Amino acid sequence: KGLGDPASGEPFARRGVDIGMESWGPDYMDVWWMQREHASVLNALGRHDEALVIMDPLVARVEAAPRRVEYVSHLMELGQCYRLLERLEEAEAAYRKSLESCENDPEELPWVAADVRHGLANVLRDADRAAEAAAEFELALAGFETSKEPPMPIYRATLLDFAALLREMKNEASGGARGASGAAWGLRSQPGDLASQLGGGETAEA
Repeated sequence: KGLGDPASGEPFARRGVDIGMESWGPDYMDVWWMQREHASVLNALGRHDEALVIMDPLVARVEAAPRRVEYVSHLMELGQCYRLLERLEEAEAAYRKSLESCENDPEELPWVAADVRHGLANVLRDADRAAEAAAEFELALAGFETSKEPPMPIYRATLLDFAALLREMKNEASGGARGASGAAWGLRSQPGDLASQLGGGETAEA
């Protein structure tokens, strides 16, 4: 998200929110964006409780607003807060709500829903629901592939995370009755396939 150095940037992000609040108040859309970015910086610093204190009331405020500007992005950041705090049921609920909002908004770009599915897949992976996570990863990649101009860093991160999950599934299944291929779970993807899409044989780490 272009955070640069989160430790150095956090005071500036905090000050930006303070100035926005003083100048425009909490109902101004740009202030919402600044609050979300501050929460993102706090999450990058491991200060997830502080990020949640920002995002929980922010999402409630946006939900009540006449125009839910960047509602999907706010819900995604809330879901990330919950995920990093290992509150996985709440994280899943936030991502699913975000996905529902994407699907009900014809103006939302296809890659945005794909990015939401990437986040949801990581929550399911953390919850040890590997097959469900893999299915969401495949839907995410399909969404990126049908988008005209998907953001490549996000697409690449999805590929890396999915390749890591497939390796975990392969390792767990090796020697088991189900075999060790993605096809055993009804998946079309294999770790090698994803590595070739990344180019240069780059490997993914969990």
